[in-house]
Amino acid sequence: MRTGLAILALVVWFPGAAAAQLEIVINNGDAPPNPANVIDSWADWTKQHFVRNESCPPGWPLVWGGAACGAPGDPTAVAIVAGGRVERLTVKETSSVLLDGGWIDRIDAADDASATMDAGTLKYLVANDTAEATLNGGDLDYLWGLDGGVIAMTGGDVYMVNTWNTSDFTMTGGTAEYVILRDDSTAMLTDGELLHLNAGDNAVATLTNVTAGYVIAEGSSDLTIMGGEIGYSEAKDDAVINVVGMRFEVDGESVPYGALAAKTGVLTGELASGEPLVHTFHQGDDPGGDFTGTLSLAAMPAAPVPAVGSFGRLALAAGLLGAIVARRMRRA
Repeated sequence: MRTGLAILALVVWFPGAAAAQLEIVINNGDAPPNPANVIDSWADWTKQHFVRNESCPPGWPLVWGGAACGAPGDPTAVAIVAGGRVERLTVKETSSVLLDGGWIDRIDAADDASATMDAGTLKYLVANDTAEATLNGGDLDYLWGLDGGVIAMTGGDVYMVNTWNTSDFTMTGGTAEYVILRDDSTAMLTDGELLHLNAGDNAVATLTNVTAGYVIAEGSSDLTIMGGEIGYSEAKDDAVINVVGMRFEVDGESVPYGALAAKTGVLTGELASGEPLVHTFHQGDDPGGDFTGTLSLAAMPAAPVPAVGSFGRLALAAGLLGAIVARRMRRA
């Protein structure tokens, strides 16, 4: 392992009026516990930080992606721990950053890099390109997936999750106030709690064991409910909400599989997970024209889905992921 120190690059830029901006570049191909790869103080907190593979150049000109690196060396790993403070950090190539305490305004992961939050306070955690960003714990305001970024949540608290373009989101734990899915993004929510899920454009989402206050599907989105607790749903535009289970009733009257005739009511039954369903819905036409989507009922798999945490639930999630990929290919 190398023990090189972080490189401090001072760059002066003149965008008309003379101005000087600073950046810190850590590109030593090393990892903690090397002191150069641990941020544990407020020193230089206002400077733009870049974490890059060995020998990759400083990030200027200052754009979120930084300068290109033709031949990246070994990846660099950096940890921000208790007492650490950074205003903005960008991790690139195949390097990685771990927030395990401290306070940061924004972390951007680009290329094939990764950013993980286990503890601390962070405003924005963003995955660009094919990079990965994961929230395991701590207090986060915004978790974003851009382009083809992959974002995941296993724990912690976040105010809002947003996906755009072809980004993917998985949720296996934690608490989110809002989850907003757009463009051709996909989501698999297998556990955790959220207040509001909104799927729009061509987004595809599957819920297998989350607790959600209400969900909205609009645009041409496709949302499937296999398990969990969903208080209220709205299907708008050309969107479809699929509910998978058996013994369905609307307002106490048995209803067949397929698109529901009723435009609003209380849907009860048993979900594919084996959990009871008590679900208020609104779909189809109304005087304002807002609810023109479809709520559709589908039969549960031949074998009941085992309880949460079992191998069977994992197998179901894998099957649903395959279905999502298939739907995405058909739309391409």
